[in-house]
Amino acid sequence: MRYLIVGAGVVGRVFGYHLQQAGADVSFLIRPQHTARLKNGFELYRWQHRRTWTQIHASGFGLVTSVDAVGEQLWDFVMLCVSSPALKQPNWLRSLIDKIGQTTLVATQPGLDDPAFVRSHIADARLIWGMVAMLGYWAPLAEETFPVPGPAYWIPPLSRFLFNGPPTTTLMLVQDFKRGGLPAARSSTVETQIAIGGTLLEPLMVVLQCAGWSMKKLAKSPDLCRLAVDAAAEARAIVAARRQFKPPAALALVRPGLLRLLTHLAPKLTPFDLEAYLKAHYTKVHAQTAASLNTLIGDGGQVVALRKLREQFQACRS
Repeated sequence: MRYLIVGAGVVGRVFGYHLQQAGADVSFLIRPQHTARLKNGFELYRWQHRRTWTQIHASGFGLVTSVDAVGEQLWDFVMLCVSSPALKQPNWLRSLIDKIGQTTLVATQPGLDDPAFVRSHIADARLIWGMVAMLGYWAPLAEETFPVPGPAYWIPPLSRFLFNGPPTTTLMLVQDFKRGGLPAARSSTVETQIAIGGTLLEPLMVVLQCAGWSMKKLAKSPDLCRLAVDAAAEARAIVAARRQFKPPAALALVRPGLLRLLTHLAPKLTPFDLEAYLKAHYTKVHAQTAASLNTLIGDGGQVVALRKLREQFQACRS
């Protein structure tokens, strides 16, 4: 199989390495100025348990430096590993799709309106939607020590990368992921799961930022915990109406007390500094968070908690 991975960030590099381990021919579409940095490969750090990691050197990838050059080769899969805002740069996606012929496109963006945007450019018969099942970041974080900088990632126990699309091509993709050492499966509810996850995660990240990225401070702030829970409930109702599904009944059990319990347990479950990771990651993707909140509020009519959450988000960033 020949894979073109669009973007060489953390997700793109992890995908590229593991697909190569499955025997695939992998290339990256990158900006020309990044060629020297990637021509000899790169380092990856896979977190294990008990704060230990394995260093991996990945090399032997092809490099493509322009959309025009994409059309000079044949690909089995093109994987979009860029942020939601980058995906929507004017005319960029259309130009890429025009160059890949009948190749299957794989998208993993988490934005609520991302699936509709991508489908406005390509038919469902050529589209696979995926859900990333890992925590990844550019190492080192504060007080970490690694031989050289590079992507570090952790796949929580029992997690699986999920994909939904045409049965035959989706199965081929899933099998390559498995052969390459990443847990993967087909699922018809990928987009719904991503949307539900976002309604829980984004309010939590906003209030955590307002608490100075300290879970202890968040746990001691009943107002912020209540805001996160109320905003999540509003977001969930909006997403359910838009996607026409009934949210799992268990989500109604999410209360401030459960959120406070989570702040105590979560840092103990990750093999790295979770607070430092969340600060680094969500500070970097603040534009994506802002866009998601604006989309929800625009769809939601008279929402109260989400508007207050957006105000808090803007205040914390000012």
